[in-house]
Amino acid sequence: MAESTLSLSYEDLQIEVGFFVGYGTDSTVWTTAQLALVDRVIKAGLRAFYFNPQGHEWTFLKPLYSISTAAVTGTVTGQGTYNAGTGLTTVTVASGTLQTRMAGFNFTYGTSGTSYVISSVTSTSIVVLTGNASAETTGDTYAVDNMEDYNMPDDFGAVVGSLTMPSTGRNSVITLTSEYELRKMRTVEAEGVPRLAAIRQMAFTGATGQRWELMLYPRPTETLALTMKYSILPNMLTAALYPYGGAAHADTIKAACLASVESDVNHVVNGQWAMKFQERLVASIAVDGRNVADSLGYNGNVTSYQVDSGTLWHDYTTPLEFNGQP
Repeated sequence: MAESTLSLSYEDLQIEVGFFVGYGTDSTVWTTAQLALVDRVIKAGLRAFYFNPQGHEWTFLKPLYSISTAAVTGTVTGQGTYNAGTGLTTVTVASGTLQTRMAGFNFTYGTSGTSYVISSVTSTSIVVLTGNASAETTGDTYAVDNMEDYNMPDDFGAVVGSLTMPSTGRNSVITLTSEYELRKMRTVEAEGVPRLAAIRQMAFTGATGQRWELMLYPRPTETLALTMKYSILPNMLTAALYPYGGAAHADTIKAACLASVESDVNHVVNGQWAMKFQERLVASIAVDGRNVADSLGYNGNVTSYQVDSGTLWHDYTTPLEFNGQP
């Protein structure tokens, strides 16, 4: 599907900013310094729009995201190399993506069915197993146990709402809790259909920035498709890309960029484009509000629902009573 021709692309915003600062509209003749300034202004304008001073959370920055709890599978390359001194076997895989968090999980070969405990994962394709796995079938298939922690996308900002999964004859909603509470639950190992989830910060690395992971409890033992919404942290535009929001918000984004020229380049406080941006922002928020449901759903008497007793799921066709009162 083609983007609306009323939208402003990265190149369109370059022209708007370049013309406003006096560089003209032909970016091919701009100097490296001029291009850098235009990009700096566009980046500031996009931040002002996405993370606007009104604190409005745009609906188009909350996409659906799916996570599969399927076990990691693939094939190995050749046979593993055993080190008798360490008692470890180094295996290279040809397919399937390994993660360092898999240490302690079982690595099971398809032909023999033998499982080896993973000592460490040194890269996305190299795993070190405990024991001698050098006699396993060349190029065999393998499977790694289902994980309980999953990397969130690089642009992840925060979870919006709850996690859901296909009906399993139990509850289809996974309750979000704090990382601390879920970590306490994990003092008792358990496997099955996840009932709780939490978001945890991963160790910070300056080269990649802050990343996040999803924690589940109990650890899933079957393939489930978990669905959630999350607020994204948008990237800077590059060639032939459009900003989030589309044509309906194009003038607001343009105003935000030109307001950044006024404040960051011309050092003008509360200039005409700053006021224009505030005006357009009000209009954009109103447009975005149309995407919010008129009703949150039925909130009357529930005659059929499920309760988690902690170990078993029970179906009730009449309301529960507490101290004799429904």
